Amino acid sequence: MTRQTDASARSRRETDKNEMAADMVSDTVLTSANDDRLDHAAIVKVAADMVLATDAPVNIALFGSWGSGKSSFLSSLRAALKQRSRGVRVVRYDAWKYGGRALKLNFIESLADDLGIKAEDFGTGLRVDQETNHVRLLRYLRTNWKTLLLGLLVAAVIAALWFFATSFAAFLVSRERGFGTAMDVTVTGLGSVLSLALIALLVGPRMLDSAVVKVTTPAPQTDDQFASRFKKLVDKATDKGKKKLVVFVDELDRCSPKDVVATLVDLKTFLEVSGCVFVVAADREVLESALQEVPQTTPIRESDPYYSTPGAFLDKIFQHQLALPPLRPQTLTKFARDLVDGHGGIWAELRAAQPDDKLFLEVVYLLVPVHVRSPRRVKVLLNHYATTVRTAQSRGLDWLPRASEIAMYTVLQVEFPRLAADLATAPMLLTHLRGAPVPAGAERLQQLVKEYAPTGSGEPAGPMLNSEQESDESARVANRVLNTQLRSYLAKAAAQGIDDPRPDLFYMQSAGSQHGITDPEVGHVIDIAADLSPDEVLEALDGQPVEVLTTAAHLLAQQAEDELGPGRATIVESLCRLLEGLDHDDLGQVAELVEPIVRAVTKEGALREGAIPGAFTLGVVTGRTDLVDELVARYSADEFAEKGLLTRLGPVLGSGDEQQVETVRRLLLQAYRNHPEAMHDLLRTLPPDRAWKLWTLSRDRIDKLLTEMAEEDTAARPATTSRTAPADEADKPDAAGRWRDLMDAVMARSDDAGSLVSGVLILGQLCEATSVQAAVLEREDAAIERVTDTRKRTEHALVGMAQAPLENCAWWASFATADTADESLAKRAAVRLIADLPGASRSVASAIETAARTALGYADDAGVEAAVDTFVDAAAEIEWTADADEKEQRTALYALAQELFDGSQAKRVREALVSDLVAAFESYFAPETVADVLARVHQLDKETAVGVDAAFEERETTPADLVASVRIRLAARSVAKLAALPLDVMLEVVPLADPKDGVVSDWVGLQPPVADYIRIRQIRSARTDVLATYAKRLTTEDRTTLWQAMASADVNSLTIVGQHGVSATAFRTIMELLPRSTAQAERTKLVERALAARPADTAAARALADLALALLHTNVRGDGPLAAKVALQLGDSAHGRVMKLRAAFDAETSLANHKLSQKQMAQLHDMRLLSTKKGAVSRAVDSVLRRRKKG
Repeated sequence: MTRQTDASARSRRETDKNEMAADMVSDTVLTSANDDRLDHAAIVKVAADMVLATDAPVNIALFGSWGSGKSSFLSSLRAALKQRSRGVRVVRYDAWKYGGRALKLNFIESLADDLGIKAEDFGTGLRVDQETNHVRLLRYLRTNWKTLLLGLLVAAVIAALWFFATSFAAFLVSRERGFGTAMDVTVTGLGSVLSLALIALLVGPRMLDSAVVKVTTPAPQTDDQFASRFKKLVDKATDKGKKKLVVFVDELDRCSPKDVVATLVDLKTFLEVSGCVFVVAADREVLESALQEVPQTTPIRESDPYYSTPGAFLDKIFQHQLALPPLRPQTLTKFARDLVDGHGGIWAELRAAQPDDKLFLEVVYLLVPVHVRSPRRVKVLLNHYATTVRTAQSRGLDWLPRASEIAMYTVLQVEFPRLAADLATAPMLLTHLRGAPVPAGAERLQQLVKEYAPTGSGEPAGPMLNSEQESDESARVANRVLNTQLRSYLAKAAAQGIDDPRPDLFYMQSAGSQHGITDPEVGHVIDIAADLSPDEVLEALDGQPVEVLTTAAHLLAQQAEDELGPGRATIVESLCRLLEGLDHDDLGQVAELVEPIVRAVTKEGALREGAIPGAFTLGVVTGRTDLVDELVARYSADEFAEKGLLTRLGPVLGSGDEQQVETVRRLLLQAYRNHPEAMHDLLRTLPPDRAWKLWTLSRDRIDKLLTEMAEEDTAARPATTSRTAPADEADKPDAAGRWRDLMDAVMARSDDAGSLVSGVLILGQLCEATSVQAAVLEREDAAIERVTDTRKRTEHALVGMAQAPLENCAWWASFATADTADESLAKRAAVRLIADLPGASRSVASAIETAARTALGYADDAGVEAAVDTFVDAAAEIEWTADADEKEQRTALYALAQELFDGSQAKRVREALVSDLVAAFESYFAPETVADVLARVHQLDKETAVGVDAAFEERETTPADLVASVRIRLAARSVAKLAALPLDVMLEVVPLADPKDGVVSDWVGLQPPVADYIRIRQIRSARTDVLATYAKRLTTEDRTTLWQAMASADVNSLTIVGQHGVSATAFRTIMELLPRSTAQAERTKLVERALAARPADTAAARALADLALALLHTNVRGDGPLAAKVALQLGDSAHGRVMKLRAAFDAETSLANHKLSQKQMAQLHDMRLLSTKKGAVSRAVDSVLRRRKKG
């Protein structure tokens, strides 16, 4: 892991190094012959012509201002000479590098190194004496031959001894080989030993030292010695005059005046060397100034003053002089652009930032002020810009969007350094230099603006080098020039629309960046808060995270501590307004840090009105009651409101303790009568929880105030006799208007303001003032839609049903959807609705029924009891008339009774209904009344119906209302499932009743005994549908009795009863009547009567089959078809009579004159009641046989 981290770090360092290399512009000379960015080609050609055309030695002066490209001129000259001649070598000498030291020595050494000549004469030999050793061998032999001979003999002796010793040692090791053989082996090394011995004798005692001779060459000291040494170097470089050597002396104008003169004087030593051309590049003005500063020995000639000038001195040295003309601003801008056009790093990022290199071109344009004339100065500006950008980037500033701003700041730092320093203490200085008025009281800023005026007398925009020769007047002139250049550059930047550098660039760090503020805009605003309005500061901070806001508050407080006068008050106002927007917890993080400066400004009396709410909030959070009291004491509640300060005290409502909240609320309520806007604004803009808290604490007081205003409106109205009220009365707030404004305020909230809207709505609903009630009607539709809580909507609905116009009560009821609600509101609504039912119109009565049902659904026992009390009164109040409204009222009343039947008060409800029905016969009696009463009875529950029957039974009736009374009892008994009325009552009533009244049918519907109905039927029959139901419910025996009692009735009536089944008795009775019915029509009627009933059981079916057999045995041809009808009625349920029937029908059909139809025969055959049919011949034979038998 550590290795990876180290590798990553090395990679980052390498990347950073590469980026910096790509950013920087080298200050070295231009090296390419084609790289003529300074447009010096023509002058280079002239210089090359001079070098080639003149006979060396020759000296050429190349004059140009500092940084004008003189060094780069060398590259172009070298290339031009190389192209035109191979016999020229060019070398460069840096005079500044060796200024102040031994020039002659360094000059030769530097040129030799540049030429690649490594001889000692041009290296260390220039500094110290040189010693050279030479061996004189012949002279040594002549002098020391005896010594050498003696040494040779000694070496021979040593070799001989070694030979014999070695041979003897070998013999001892291997005796079998012999001594001679040992000598043969050893002799091979004899020569080597002799040579070593001789060398040891000669070298060891340093016998050869006398053969070595030392030669010493001293280091040059005089001008002639240096000239000789230089001449030797030139000879080597020019191949002894075959080539020319061009020495380019550069950077002379960078040396001190003393070094300049010394260099020129020393160069004279080398200027006359044959084959050498000197080109000295320098700023002529610098050379002349140096020559003036260093005393010269040249006397002043009055007749020829030029002879005494520095120019004359230069003329003595240089035979030829060339001048580099100054560059135009456009040329320098292009030069700057060309310098970095191919670079990577920041320059590549600038080119890629915008289409067509727009940002890149703008930055380069800004980096070259119009007064800059030096290419070197351009390089300085470009490199300074690059380093500034990288520094800003490393400090976390996003530089690319501010590239032009950084370019401007770079120029100010390099060209106008004093101004750049002053910007750190006066960030808005540039704005005021352009003409913006200086705020009152900003004395320091006023002084700075004055100093930088074009005619200012203060210090120049950039410090200049001291000069003993320059007067104060010169400094003032320079100052004016520099300030004029500054104004020119500011105008250039303004024309490009470039923003002034912001303070974060001065410090290379955004304000608060160490505390988490990364947005440069925010840091800029904090830096110049003293020069901005609070609105501008708050706008810049809008939408920032709370961490940034709290940090900004801290930094603003710190700045206010260092500021004086209006700037201090401005910062504190911005700070206090910022504090207003922080909630309690966030404000608590910085409250203790910022409170001292706010309190200090308050005590100074400099706290502005806009800062009071924030200061008030701060006092609340920090518990500084003295600060709070002092602020509150400054204004009355109405004054707070008029100045718009009450609205901005809102944050206190969510952060203060009970006492502090009460203080603000008290101010709001004190101002509410005349200035409700603050309360309304806070209810509209505060966060939901704070707005709700404010409302709950203020609701009762507002309610009371509305009531008072309504009473005042009512009291003042009669006193106004004219149509137009006085002006003061017209402006006086009214209760209804105030409630509307209150509702509009909470309705204007963008969040879910359901609770607030609900609170205001219910306040208006419960208000007794008629004008407020009217206002509620105007707003209730929109308001209730904003209330989403079902319980609150239900409560509004109940209040609406209790207060609103009756025609709206059903609409209100539609909003009551909660499972539970306030029982007191439900009671109030139910009582009001039921009480208003008498006298209501038809449509309203229906709406009351709907609403009252809803209200009763939420009522508790007490509410139901109160509703029943009202119900009893309403039932007694509604009269029985032909009026349609009253009928609808009673319909609603009886419908509401259904809601009350299940409660503890059900008995009272029933009694009220019974009394109401009885009262119908006492107040207004008419046929339609009876129908209405009957309809009401059918709406009753069983127990109430029992009561109605009992009441009408006990009631004394008159002949006129006997039938109606019985009808009502019958209806009540039907609802109560009671038995039918006694026969005697019906025998009394039926003869009196109109058949249309349906008395008998109603009575039969109660299922009276069959005998009673047979009695009553003799007077009047029941309706067929009622009779069918009645017969179906009877037992078979009773049904058979009734069926037989109806023998004289038509077939349809018989069928209605008989279809449910009769016993065998009914069919046997018909069979007994058959023999006595001699007429065919009588027998046919009997059969039709039988066919009108269905056999109830097997016995009855057999009895019906026996009737069919009886018909077949009468020998009456007309009875056959009747028997077939009976048999077909039975179907396959003949139960033991099938074979007899088949035989009987076979016999019947065998007769020639039988009356059965082909259809009947086919049906009988299908039912197996008739055998297979015979053909015509068979029938003829059977007929003959029957006749014979008879005969």
